[in-house]
Amino acid sequence: MNRLKKTRKGIDEIDTVILSLIGKRLKLAADIARIKKSLGLPICQPLREKEVLSRAARIAKSKGIDEKFTVSIFRAIISHTRKKEKNGK
Repeated sequence: MNRLKKTRKGIDEIDTVILSLIGKRLKLAADIARIKKSLGLPICQPLREKEVLSRAARIAKSKGIDEKFTVSIFRAIISHTRKKEKNGK
């Protein structure tokens, strides 16, 4: 049981890091939204989103992580980010 608790603690620590990084990403996205607004650029930029998804899939593949799984995670992050950008939050 001790090994199980230790392993779960490791997962909890990784989850905390993941969430911290997502928070940082959202902050940077908010900065980008302000820059886009000041430049009169649209919030949604499909070419950039495609680049982000392709890069994520490429990195995932190199790490032995399922590409479709990774792309679905990044699509969710991008969708959430876009909603926050549109709402100005």
